[in-house]
Amino acid sequence: MIIHETDCSGCGICRSMCPVEAISVNGIVAVIDDERCMECGFCASSCPNKAIRQDSTEWPEEDKETAANNSAAADKISEHRPTVICVYIEHTGGVMNESSYEAIGAARSLTGESDSFKIAAIIAGNGSRQLAGEVMRCGVDEIWLLDLDWLPFYAEDVLTRIIADVLARRQPDIFLGGATEHGRSLFPRIAAKLGTGLCADCTDLSLEPVTRRLIITRPALGGGVLARIVIPHHSPQMATLKERVFPRADRSGHPAGMILDFSDEYPVMQSVYTLGKRILQEGKRFKLGQADSIVAVGRGIGTAANLPLIHKLAGTIGAEIGATRPLIDEGWLEASRQIGQTGVIVKPSLYIACGISGALQHTVGMDKSEMIIAINSDAGAPIFQYADYGIVGDLFRVIPEFIHCIESGTFRTVAAGSDKELI
Repeated sequence: MIIHETDCSGCGICRSMCPVEAISVNGIVAVIDDERCMECGFCASSCPNKAIRQDSTEWPEEDKETAANNSAAADKISEHRPTVICVYIEHTGGVMNESSYEAIGAARSLTGESDSFKIAAIIAGNGSRQLAGEVMRCGVDEIWLLDLDWLPFYAEDVLTRIIADVLARRQPDIFLGGATEHGRSLFPRIAAKLGTGLCADCTDLSLEPVTRRLIITRPALGGGVLARIVIPHHSPQMATLKERVFPRADRSGHPAGMILDFSDEYPVMQSVYTLGKRILQEGKRFKLGQADSIVAVGRGIGTAANLPLIHKLAGTIGAEIGATRPLIDEGWLEASRQIGQTGVIVKPSLYIACGISGALQHTVGMDKSEMIIAINSDAGAPIFQYADYGIVGDLFRVIPEFIHCIESGTFRTVAAGSDKELI
């Protein structure tokens, strides 16, 4: 691969697209490491200035002119227009979903204190107006308000048309939202309507320093790798954010933003959906990510027949049960209890890991827990690197003693087949 330095603007898009990380940006131009390059051509196809070729053929004059025009246009845009990051505010009757605070927090992490960025937020549906002040207190510069009291909560077809229209008019560079049930349903519809790209369940976001293109990180291949994804040719660049991964936006005093009210511009629209029957679920809906205490189990449990021991421990301390992916794949527990890159991210006050080795795919989902207690017979298990308290021993001996101490209100020193003492 050959880079024509005269046409290269140093934007870094090629570096983001390279699957083998063979490209770096040295000063104001890109440089290719020929030893690492596999000649895939991704960089050439993604270059907005057509500055990369797979052979040494002289660049046609029309390509040079196009590259120069693209570079000049990009410079003009970056000089005069702030990068706009829009956040979708998910709410129920005027009560913000926690994922919306996290989406604002992610946007603020991208922008920092720079005045060359602007954070906007779309609030749609009944009860939207009362949320405007709360959203602005979280650091949003501009509210795009759609206070539509006629819009049913289930009418995602109508909501898609309206939000897509507002986005097409306001033209934000980036559009973010939570990877909730609602977000996973709504965002693909909007992306298809706008003809743009969408990356779901993201775990990290960053920006190319020159182009401010969004670089999205998410788990792939069953959580075995972390993929970096860019959307270089379409706008807005859309992403849904995995819950409880990004920092929550804190309130920053009095609201100081602007409200653009589009509510009166959208008359009543008929949805293709109708509400047939509403069934109220009895009891509290299970959400592992909101649990204050979790007992998690891994392969060390041996077989599904041994799970009642875990259920008894969880019941004794009033905890929910979580699991690593292999147990979910075996069908021993429901998928909603999987913790890790491809499961739920949790941050409980107490996390007890029973027979879990501590693979990266699991620990990224629980390492922010306030207190971690690990029980494992292998003293070298990686899980102990994350644990506040580690118990080396047979979980089939340790857990019954654990339960006994809790139920009796006593604390005893027990031997667990190792040189360590367990409290």
